[in-house]
Amino acid sequence: MRCNLTTQEKLRDLRAKLGCKLQQVEMESGVSSSTISNYENDDTKDFQVGTLKALAKYYNVSLGYLLGLTDNLTENGTPIDELHLDDETIKILKSQKLNNRLLCEMIKHPEFENLLCDMEIYVDNHAGAMIHQVNSYVTGLRRLIMEKANVPADDIYMKTFEKAVIDDSAYFGDLMERSLKTIARDIREAHKDDWDTGDEESIADKYIESIKELAESMKASDSTPPAIVECEEDEMSIVDKATVIQWGKKLDINFAKLSPEETRTLMNIVTKASRNPLIRQPSKGRGKKK
Repeated sequence: MRCNLTTQEKLRDLRAKLGCKLQQVEMESGVSSSTISNYENDDTKDFQVGTLKALAKYYNVSLGYLLGLTDNLTENGTPIDELHLDDETIKILKSQKLNNRLLCEMIKHPEFENLLCDMEIYVDNHAGAMIHQVNSYVTGLRRLIMEKANVPADDIYMKTFEKAVIDDSAYFGDLMERSLKTIARDIREAHKDDWDTGDEESIADKYIESIKELAESMKASDSTPPAIVECEEDEMSIVDKATVIQWGKKLDINFAKLSPEETRTLMNIVTKASRNPLIRQPSKGRGKKK
């Protein structure tokens, strides 16, 4: 999960939030659907300020938000004093050492309020003081019964008293851990289709699947591009060929429309690039291809 959204991602998110089709945005904003599509998907697009102004007005956000000057949709001029943050906290937030976008998503999660409330109760120790009082009463009563009635410590009732003593740190720790796990799980689920999120299916699993597919196609020659299956002169291993197939799917490439020379060039590039770990985890873009 990256810290900042690109203009393309912001435009896609804004339209998705409204649930609008491209044609509807075109009719209501005056910007052509083809331009909107290009702006949402082309990382190298030269944005026209006038067009972005029209889209910003339509989505009711600031131009600065779309241009990446701010991540705030509406609260652009909030005085820092109103946030009640001390100097050290502001310095940390501005240092870019933390993923502030992740912090924002954590704070907005409905379970975050419970997490902060439980932490405040634990830190203030008001409930802890009451728990200690109850613990002292239970412990004293157990000791008194053992002394006056000569009851052994391993008696079932004495063990019950012993187990009734509450560790307030463990109790509140469990509460806060439960809330934090819920927040982390929900945020991960919300971003599982992001390009920069790891796949649940491992790379090894995908390679094995592609190798099986390639082996079958070499027998039937109907599901894998012949240009790849028959490329023996390059002395590519079956793993290399499976890698090419896998990346062909990722890039939505129709091998049937490529010339033999284009196919061979692509195979050489993908075979070399796929061994680079940076290629396995793309750093830009939102949304994995299905």
